[in-house]
Amino acid sequence: MAAKEMVWNFEVQNIPYKIELKKNTVSINNAEPVKLNKLSRKSNLLETNYSMMIEGKDSALRS
Repeated sequence: MAAKEMVWNFEVQNIPYKIELKKNTVSINNAEPVKLNKLSRKSNLLETNYSMMIEGKDSALRS
């Protein structure tokens, strides 16, 4: 089974962001990857929401 890899590109207040999810880590704008188990999360039967700060606002990454 292939490892999970996803990339999101978006802008917040004209600042480009690139979020990369690789295996069990996430990085923002090519910064040092952070393990998902280090992030705050909420889960239910269908998905898990991981919390991250972007531009001083709480953002959620759904997996």
